[in-house]
Amino acid sequence: MTIRLFLFLLSGIIVFQLSSCSDAPSNFGVDILNSDFIVLDTLDTTKDSVAQTSSTFKTVIPLGASQNLLVGKKDNVNASFLIKFLFPLTDSIKTDISSGAVTIIEAKVNLINTYQFGDSSAAFDITAHNVTSDWSSIGFTSDSLSNLFYDFANVSSSLNITDSIKTFNLDVNLVEAWFQSVIDTTLNNNKGLYVKSSSISQRVLGFQAKTSFLINQPELQVIVNKPGVYTDTLTFFPEADVSIIDGNLPAIGPENIALQSGIVVNSKLWFDISSLPKNAIINRAKLFLKTDSLLTIKGTNLIDAISVSNIVDSSTKIIDSTLSQEILLPDGNSYSGLVTTFVQTWLNTGKNEGMLLAPSGGIDGVDLFVFKGSKVTVFADRPKLEIIYTTKK
Repeated sequence: MTIRLFLFLLSGIIVFQLSSCSDAPSNFGVDILNSDFIVLDTLDTTKDSVAQTSSTFKTVIPLGASQNLLVGKKDNVNASFLIKFLFPLTDSIKTDISSGAVTIIEAKVNLINTYQFGDSSAAFDITAHNVTSDWSSIGFTSDSLSNLFYDFANVSSSLNITDSIKTFNLDVNLVEAWFQSVIDTTLNNNKGLYVKSSSISQRVLGFQAKTSFLINQPELQVIVNKPGVYTDTLTFFPEADVSIIDGNLPAIGPENIALQSGIVVNSKLWFDISSLPKNAIINRAKLFLKTDSLLTIKGTNLIDAISVSNIVDSSTKIIDSTLSQEILLPDGNSYSGLVTTFVQTWLNTGKNEGMLLAPSGGIDGVDLFVFKGSKVTVFADRPKLEIIYTTKK
């Protein structure tokens, strides 16, 4: 009896399942299964004879927000910086300086090394100069140098670059003049230092710039002595500082494109996607850039990534503020990353002005990224845009 009941129930279940399977699928399921409705396809710009263009250009921007103060020379780069120290002197020190009771024994600038570009054994030397014109870290660029005035005399000495903290001494007479301008504000002597590379330098060093914290930022240590009373070390921090990077486009050849921090060198890249169906849905679009490893030079502590932005005006290189930047990361001998939203936007709007390529660490160093461009004779080495898309028939 138990066996018969079990067989009866089992047969009922099977009949129920068979009747369920015989029901027609939903309309959605029919659409998915109909191969005439959805078409999946791929566009590979290096295989499908897609036209492309690329170009490299220089943009002069202020570097006041940079985390590093850069100085030195290498290839196309000439880096220097401005720095002005703040002197909150106590009333007792002011009195002793005014009366001539205090002597400045030594003044030394301390800089925390944070970055290097070029061979660590290459020559490096600097000079420091008293600035005689006003300046501001806001908006100051290499174009502003023509309006900067400073004394020809080098006021630095005893440069030490063997330790992680780089130091150089300052002329004590200059520091005394700065102190006097605190006591007598009509003197207005303190306009800071211009620190630049000497002619022998073949590398660039970076130092921690002014921050909201006192840790690791530049400092000026001044040893003062009042005979028979005290010897004291006074420490001062920057009121303002800014790097200035001057230089031409890097020598990369006509077939390559380049990105370089600091100067700033960016590139524009454009693909003709007119062969894509207008109603295409972009499932994935991936950009590949092949590295020219012989010409690429990376500094220490760099952000090893490339930022890609959608351009809305190719003549002015204005980027689309409504779309987030995309990132290309190292991928073997290339850099690659997704640019799906850009391609879909081009299709949706019918406007394709190309993409702007820039170093992700655009103002903190002088790293040079060189890639094969659109004029390279080997098609496989050109920038590649690989698009996977679907369309309705």
